[in-house]
Amino acid sequence: MLYNQIVSMVNAERNKSNALPADFFTAPLPKNFFGTNANSFDIRTLNGYKLYQLRTSYVAGFGDLYNNGTPRYVQFGVKLYF
Repeated sequence: MLYNQIVSMVNAERNKSNALPADFFTAPLPKNFFGTNANSFDIRTLNGYKLYQLRTSYVAGFGDLYNNGTPRYVQFGVKLYF
């Protein structure tokens, strides 16, 4: 029952093409957002749902444009026929 209410609340925000608006997850973040437990947000409200989804997708490199971790390698293969 609660799940259906949350889904209908989010679906009400969809546009004509049945997609969420580009700025759907734009929300002011509370202080200490990175240290807050995701389960502390009230997902019964639209803003709480947004904060919950943002917090569960948050990682240490959230928003970084560069990968500072393990470098990526490109591998090429060459076949020689005689």
